[in-house]
Amino acid sequence: MVGDSAQEFDNPNFRGILLRKSFTEMANIMDEMKKIYEPLGGRKSEGGRLWRFPAGGQMRLGYMAKDSDVELYTGKPISWLGIDEAQFQTEKRVRSLFPWVATPPEYGLRNRIRLTANPSTPWLMSIFLNNACPLCHPERSVIPGAVYAGARWKEDESPVMKTTCFIPAKASDNPLYGEEKVAALMSQTADIQKKLLFGCWCATEGAFFPFLNESYILPYSECGEQWWMTHFISMDYGYSGSAAATGLYFLHENTRIYKIAEDVERKMKSEEYAHHIARKFIQRVGPGGQQCRIVSGYADPAMDAHTGTGKSNLDLINDVLINNGVTLTKAAKDSVGNAQLLSGKLSRGEFIVTDLCPKTYESLTSRKTDPDRPGAILKVPGDELDDVLDETLYGLNQFLTGDRKPDQVATEEKIQQLIAAGVDQRSIAVTRWKMEQASAKLAQPVTMGRPSLGRAQIHR
Repeated sequence: MVGDSAQEFDNPNFRGILLRKSFTEMANIMDEMKKIYEPLGGRKSEGGRLWRFPAGGQMRLGYMAKDSDVELYTGKPISWLGIDEAQFQTEKRVRSLFPWVATPPEYGLRNRIRLTANPSTPWLMSIFLNNACPLCHPERSVIPGAVYAGARWKEDESPVMKTTCFIPAKASDNPLYGEEKVAALMSQTADIQKKLLFGCWCATEGAFFPFLNESYILPYSECGEQWWMTHFISMDYGYSGSAAATGLYFLHENTRIYKIAEDVERKMKSEEYAHHIARKFIQRVGPGGQQCRIVSGYADPAMDAHTGTGKSNLDLINDVLINNGVTLTKAAKDSVGNAQLLSGKLSRGEFIVTDLCPKTYESLTSRKTDPDRPGAILKVPGDELDDVLDETLYGLNQFLTGDRKPDQVATEEKIQQLIAAGVDQRSIAVTRWKMEQASAKLAQPVTMGRPSLGRAQIHR
């Protein structure tokens, strides 16, 4: 990257920026700049963070650790942008810088962006690799070194408006890495070896669900959904910094939960989003041409936060959903317990993601273990895949481990078992009546002492 930035050092209009997460990570880059820039007449200032060339060109070092850091580099057109270790940056941050890589044609500069990254970053994989690992799926990926047009951003599939080129580099390609370095990598876990030694973009370093692969994705046509099965939804609402995410699930034979639909939206007001979900999921027509039976809904407890005396987002959303027969209840929020439950259900095939939920699969395969919280999943603020994961955790955990299964759910499950067994309608009706009476009795307030046997009379 340092060598690439030096190509136009003799152009007085050259302005370049090279970014990492922090300045403390810049030691090796500064060493390379000294080796390459000084012979070209470059002189450093600001503690090595700015290099000036004799013709007037400038090259600056910067940092980008959070979304607000983007503002440090906007409003200043440049012709060269480099982002080292781009796997630690979000698509949103990098995308926000693209409009500033633009200089007038009369300057005679080539406006270009250079990114370096280790494999496994989903948004980079989408832009540069056609969403396919070049090692495991070369037929679907790109040709290394070839220049392509038509790349699209992962978040909303808008055009990138720049040509792209993927240049692979393995540890063995680096002349500075000897046998000792390769041996050190061989001592690492299988996912790190596959990524850094062989260039696999499927393997996520420190993956929380390392066992997941494409074989875990079930075609929707094979899940056996019926309209009368127990369905539920789960939601994690966000507006700008995070996304609004909702999933649709159903329970099959009391043994497996299938996720059959997902929705992710940004900057959609809470009431608008509620109407959107009502149309997409609650009013959805299932197999057999009938509306699916959604018996419960779960939500991030944070949605019920009040900033004043008015209604919370959960209140506003429920005002809409209740008219469609569904009410969201606050889910249990336990970062370790929820994550462990999800991992176990996935590994045992008790929770299954269908091919109608690609973002869910991508979220699960790209989540990492939190080094500071053993057993928890690392949070990635601003990443919509984090919101998809959260709604999955809320729904799965609450439905399976709630204090008690909703009476309506238990009743309908029993009725469907009787129907499947061929029980006559009269017996089914009697069973339903008995279960409803039992539920009503449980719902009555608890009394203390012996029940009254009539009007009490007090004699003095």
